[in-house]
Amino acid sequence: MAAATADRTVCDKCSKAKGISRCEGCSRIFCYNDFIEHRHDLNKQLDDIVINHDIFRQDLTEHKVEPKTRALHQQINDWECDAIEKIRRTAEEVRQILVKHSNDNTIGIETKLSKLTDQLRHGRQENDFVETDLFQWKAQLIQLTEEINNPSNI
Repeated sequence: MAAATADRTVCDKCSKAKGISRCEGCSRIFCYNDFIEHRHDLNKQLDDIVINHDIFRQDLTEHKVEPKTRALHQQINDWECDAIEKIRRTAEEVRQILVKHSNDNTIGIETKLSKLTDQLRHGRQENDFVETDLFQWKAQLIQLTEEINNPSNI
């Protein structure tokens, strides 16, 4: 009988009982009770993995409903609003500059026209003009027309 005991395979966990089952996953040999406990531990590990899987699936579902990129979308929206506001302010400033320049240009043209008007009036009243005066006045009038139609330095 002693020889039969020496040939027995013992449980890798408790080293006492006869090993009757080999786990194909870890290649360890277990007695009946330790094999049941080993299977119970494996089932618990599987349960933990399934729980983590389910949590991840729930997170993914929530991500579809409200993506984590919401903050980035808000930053883009804020940037867009800021950029549009800056463009509006700049456009308004440029409009004001254009109006001022146009007014200044008109005042300058009115001043030149007033001088031309005085010259024309004086020439007619005094009957004091010649062809070169007519040519010069006509050129001044053409120049003023060009200035009003094609303002420079805008």
